[in-house]
Amino acid sequence: MQLKTLIQDSIIRSINENLSLGNITQGDARRLRSLTQKLYAHLYAHYEEMEELNEMTDESLLLEYDIIEMEHEAELAKMDAIISEKEILYLKWILLFRKRKV
Repeated sequence: MQLKTLIQDSIIRSINENLSLGNITQGDARRLRSLTQKLYAHLYAHYEEMEELNEMTDESLLLEYDIIEMEHEAELAKMDAIISEKEILYLKWILLFRKRKV
């Protein structure tokens, strides 16, 4: 169980903190989490009693991916709103220009 604590409380927390501080990118964080999972799997591949921890670690990684996906979806929604706003402004400009020509 010390490995579980080390992974969740030290390694994963450190990755998340550095991501939030901007010291590493989203891609770096995903890669580090993946490597942490691979290291754990390599160290404990032959121990059946560690299956529960394996599943818990996988779930924590999935949650991180879910959070990242939600962040990306929020960013895309903001970009869509900006694009829509610019399209509306462009159409208004065209209508105004056409009125001036007439």
